[in-house]
This record gives sequence, structure tokens and C-alpha cells, in this order.
Amino acid sequence: MPPRSDPKRDVQAIGAGHRSLSGDALIRARTPETVASHVLDALCATQGAAWVAWSNQWPDGIAHLPRHASIPTRALAEEVERVRCGEPPGPGWHVLHDDGVSEVAVLHCPGIPDCGIGEELELAGLQMGDMLSMQRLRGTVRQLEQSELLQRSLYAIADMASSDLDMPEMLRGLHRIVSDLMYAENFYITLYDRSRDMLEFPYFVDTVDQDKLPPGAEMPLSALHRGLTWYLIHDATPLMGSLDEIRGQVSGELSLRGANCTAWLGVPMLRDGEVVGALAVQSYLDGAEYTVPERNLLSFVAEHVLTALERKQGQEELERRVSERTAQLADANLELRAEVEERERGEHLQRVLYRIAALAGVEASHQRFYELVHQSVDTLINARNFFIALLSDDGEEVSFPYASDDREDEWDTRRRGRGLTEFVLRTGAPQRVDQARSITLQAEHEIEADMVGVPTQVWLGVPLVEAGRAIGVVAVQDYDSSDSYSDRDIELLTFVAQQIASSLQRRRAAEQLQRANSELEMRVRERTAELREQILERERIEASLKHQVMHDPLTDLPNRGYLRDHIERAISLKRRDPEQGFALLYVDIDRFKVINDSLGHLAGDEVLREMARRMSRCVREPDLVARLSGDEFAMLICDGHMPETASKVASACWACSSDRWMPEAGCCSFQPASASRSSTGATPTPTRSCTMRTSRCTAPRKQEGTASNCSMKSCTATRWMCWTSNRACAMRWGAMSSSPGSSPWCAFPMARSRAMKRCCAGTTRNGACWHRARSSAWPRTAA
Repeated sequence: MPPRSDPKRDVQAIGAGHRSLSGDALIRARTPETVASHVLDALCATQGAAWVAWSNQWPDGIAHLPRHASIPTRALAEEVERVRCGEPPGPGWHVLHDDGVSEVAVLHCPGIPDCGIGEELELAGLQMGDMLSMQRLRGTVRQLEQSELLQRSLYAIADMASSDLDMPEMLRGLHRIVSDLMYAENFYITLYDRSRDMLEFPYFVDTVDQDKLPPGAEMPLSALHRGLTWYLIHDATPLMGSLDEIRGQVSGELSLRGANCTAWLGVPMLRDGEVVGALAVQSYLDGAEYTVPERNLLSFVAEHVLTALERKQGQEELERRVSERTAQLADANLELRAEVEERERGEHLQRVLYRIAALAGVEASHQRFYELVHQSVDTLINARNFFIALLSDDGEEVSFPYASDDREDEWDTRRRGRGLTEFVLRTGAPQRVDQARSITLQAEHEIEADMVGVPTQVWLGVPLVEAGRAIGVVAVQDYDSSDSYSDRDIELLTFVAQQIASSLQRRRAAEQLQRANSELEMRVRERTAELREQILERERIEASLKHQVMHDPLTDLPNRGYLRDHIERAISLKRRDPEQGFALLYVDIDRFKVINDSLGHLAGDEVLREMARRMSRCVREPDLVARLSGDEFAMLICDGHMPETASKVASACWACSSDRWMPEAGCCSFQPASASRSSTGATPTPTRSCTMRTSRCTAPRKQEGTASNCSMKSCTATRWMCWTSNRACAMRWGAMSSSPGSSPWCAFPMARSRAMKRCCAGTTRNGACWHRARSSAWPRTAA
């Protein structure tokens, strides 16, 4: 494009040779229409078919003067493109201004000369360019203001959707926001429920129409058949303009309802391609109209209004559901609390019943038992005044084993009469008696006034039933309030009474069983003592018999059987432990028969007993001394080194048998004993072989003992003669003891000495026998 020149200078140049454009007028022009009007006024003097077209949004938004002129839009666009390509304009065309983007101004005048007029038109083009730029800037400012207003409106809509405003207040706020964007004094919103084919009008404001709908009104879609709202829902396209213009936009006949408006604008609200409602504004003012930008703006706002409505409805629905759920939860909570309370009462009742049942086994007095029962019942109902009455076994008396009352003091046993307690016993059912019923029962002669006691506001008694028979009564009473006991308390006390009756029955059974057990234990102890005495006596007899069987009755030494058992044990022990040895010694008294024949069997028995005592002193535990038979003895040596220990025991036995001793039957020295031993070797021998071998060893020992004491035979004969002579003297002098079996030596020691001396002197020449007899005589003892 050529560089711009000074408009004032150009105007002066044009005005110098032609009917030119006024420079001042062009400078004062503030719009493209004014510049175009001045250009056309100047050209109309020579050519009347001229027109000017311009736009700041090329190729859209083309404006032109005169307005009635027919603009060839296509030819206009081709001419501008030709000039932009660097070609000269066609005949009658002159491009006043073109910024190459969006600002274009074109003059079409078929009769305009090719020379001289170009400079004037160039000046007009410069002014047109400035005006188009100013118009574009003003449009941008208005657009920015509109965008800002729209943005604030959308923010306000979003804020209201998330606020705690209720639906009517939020809808009024939406109405104010739409009114800020366009004329919307008459405004309504409708929602469509496709499943029910129903319309809901949550908001409806109209300043002229008398048929106003209340908020939340519903009606079927068919009620608005072929109306404006019906077409919005049915066709899902916006409608805008006057009623006549809208008739050309709908798909069928238009049926009008309500007041006729001059301008109407309605847009559908879509969700996922389906119509869920509509939003409409209308004007009753003359000359009012709605533009396409307002329609687009309302469509855009409708989307956000729908979102706000859905969010608010969702919030209200959520609140409604929350309220319903809260109410349900509250009801469930009440039911649960009631159930919990009922369960707690049941558990508490169960615990009380268990406690009362457990009291049956408590080892306590009856008074303590009843006190614990009272404490348990008091945790269930008001049992401040409480008593238990029991019927006697014959049914003639009523006793009160326990009573706790604030005003009544006398609880003595009484004859069965017509009191409240007896009334419960007769009926066998729980009875709640207040003052009015007490009077009625007295009138019916069920109870007697003198047996009622201190008057109460309410009295409650429950029978104690055992095996279908009332055995007593549990009763509570209140002196202050007549509303103390309800049906539930009667039921609770009935349960408790059943448990108390069971506990009493078990307690009685336990007492009876305890008494029976005590008696049985006493009888068992007595019988046990008797049996123990019998057992001890039997054991004593058995021990005595066993002792008699296993021991010699004369010497009280073990006998042959006892010895045989111990020998077998020793042999068994030897087999288990070869280091454990034992030895068996056989001992007999030499010429024992002479003692029996000379001094008598009593003296011989005394010799055997003394021999047993001396042999027993020669051994130690666990060694054993046993009498086999007659004058034969045996010694079992079980501990020590064999055969050294056995030899030592045999030597000790020989030494002790040689000591002198005076039996009660006469004077003699102890007879030497013959002993033999047999000890075990490495291999134990059987018991029979051991005893036989030891017995065979005794004979040679016996011969050796006789040979070593050659004077024994003569000494014994001398003693025999002394005893005979003594006996004859005693019989002649009458000094024999009258006691059978008594020894004359003990009664007459002097005579015994004289007889012994006389006997020895008469039979021994050289006094040798006397000397032996005196040397072996017993010492004198007191008679």
C-alpha cells in the first residue's frame, strides 16, 4: 500500500480542482458510516449508482451504504483478492482500505474517472482505515467486557450451585445473573423427566401473564402440545425472534398460550445429547428484540444453569437421602438402644438368676443366704421392703425366715389365716395389691383387715412353687408410691421366685444330703475303726503264726525253713554279684543227752536257750543264727571277707560256749560245742548241697572236741552222783520245794553244798572229783 499522506493537505489538493470532499467533515467523522456517507455525497454529484462496503471482520460482518443497495458479495470478495494479489482493480472498483487481515473498505462507482479522483479517495480510505481500527478496538473492548461479565456470571452460578442456599433462593440468583447479561425480566426454567414425560417448573416469573405457575409445579408435556416449550423439548433447537419469526422456525403449527410477547428467546438444556429441560426469556416491550450473540450467550449460560440445577438437585437429593437415612438410623438407633437395654436387662436378670442359683451351694447360714438373695433382687426392682415367707410341712403355719422392712417389726411365725401372704398361697399366682384392691379383697372375704399389717401403697407377692405346690411367698411392698411395680416387675419377680424356690429346694436337699453324709461318715468311721482293730488283730495273729512257723518256740531263733529261705537269698545274691560271699556254720552241743539225763529236760532247755543267746551275741546284722533241731544250731554269715570272717565267728562261738554257767536245774559247766563251716566259692552251690556238706563236716569236729576234753565224761558222772545224793538228802530232811518244777538247789543252798561235798567225798578217793566239781560248781545264790 502507498504511504499515508497528511489528510488536510490532501483535502486541500482535492478541493483545488474538483467538487471535493470536505476535509473538516472527514476529520470529524467518528464511524465508518460517516466516512462512507461523505464519500457518497461527494460522488453523487457526478454518479448516483455508487455504494461503499466495509468490514473489520473480513469476510464476515460486511456493512454497506446505502443500505438499500444490493451488494454482490462474491464479486466484492474476488475484487479484494485480486488487489491483494497485486493486480489493478477492475472498472468502477476502488479499494479504499485493506490491512491485509480483517479491515477492508471498498468503493464501487461505475462512472468514476480514472484520473484526478484517486487522491481524494485515498484520503477517504485513510480515514476509513482509522475508523475501522477504532471500531475494531471498541468491539474488542465490548467483547472483553462481555466476556468478563459472562465469566463473573459463570462464577456466580458456580458459587450458588455449591452454596448452602435453598433451591428457590438459588433460582432467584440465577435470574438476576441472566438479567445482567440481557433483558430477562420475564424468565422461566423447566426440567423434563423423560421416563414420566413430565415437565417441572422450578422457577417461573412473568410480569404480564396471569396464569403463573407456582415453584415446583408439574404438568405433562402433552399439556403444552405444539407450544413454544413443547417445540424446545421436541425439536431440541433454540427459538428466537417475534412470534411470526418463530412460526417459521418450528417444525409444525404453533399453538400459543398465555400473553403474547413481542420478542421470545428460548434454548434447550442438553445432557449427553438428550433434552433434559429448557430456559426462556421474553419481552412485552415494543421494538424489543434478541440478537444471535444473546442467543449464543443464553445457550452457554443454560449449560451452566443446568449443571447448577443438577448439582443443587443432587445436593438436595443427597440431603433428602441423608435426612431419610438419618431418620432411619435414628429409628434403628432407638430400636437398637431398646434392644440393647432389653438385652442388658436380660443379661442382668440372667446374672441375678445365676447368682441366686449359685447361692444354693454357698456354705453360709440361712440368714446370710436370704440377705444375699435380697441384695440380688434389689438390683432388679425396688425391693427396699422385702420378705420371704415359708409354709410349714403340714401347711398349718407360716414362718418368715427373712424380712427387711422400714415400718413392720413383727415377723413371728403364725397360724395360717387370711392375710395377703396366705392369699398368694391359696391362689398360687402373683398378686399385686394396692389400697383399692385391698378394700375389694376384704369385702370379698379373701383377706382380713387385722392380718394386713401396716397399710402400704402397693404390695406385690409371688409364690415359691416346688413340684406344683406353693411352699412360700416372696413379697415386696412400697409405702410411698402406688406406681412402683409394673407388669414387667411382676414378670421379673416371678422369674426370681422360681430361681429362689429352686435354690431353696437344692439347699434343703444339700442339707439333707450333708446330714446323711455326716451320719454315713460316722458309721463308716466306726466301722473302719472296728475293721482296723480286726485287721490289726488279724495281722498280729498272722505275725504270731508266721513267727511261730518260722521260729523255734524254745529259743525264739529262726528254724530250719527260715534259714533255708535266707540261704536261697544269699545264693541268689551271689549269682548276681560274684563278689558277694557268705558262709554257713553248723553248731551242736557235745553230749547234750547226758545233761538231759542227769539234770533233766528243763536244764537241757535252759542250756539250749543260753546257747542261743551266746551264739546270737557272736554275730551281727545281717547274719543269722537258727536252731535246726535238738542241740543243732546253724549260723549264716552274709557279710565280710570269706572265709576269714567265718573263721572268726566260729572261734568266737567256740570261746563263748566254753564259759562256765549255772543253770537253774543243777550245777554244771557249759558243754563244749562242735562247729563246722562251709563257705561259697566262685560258683554258688544249691541250698541242699550246702547244708549237707556243712553237716558232714560236723562229725569229725565233734570227735575232735571229745578227745580234747577227756575229763568231761567223769566230771559229768560226778555231777550226776552229786545231784542224786542231794535229791535223797532233801527228801529225807523234808526240804523239797512244794512247787512243781522248782529247783532244790535254789531252796537249800547249804544242803546242796553238803550233799555235793558228801557225794564227792564218797566217790572219789583222792578228792579229784570234788576238786573238779567245786571248780565247776555254780556260785551260791540267795533262796
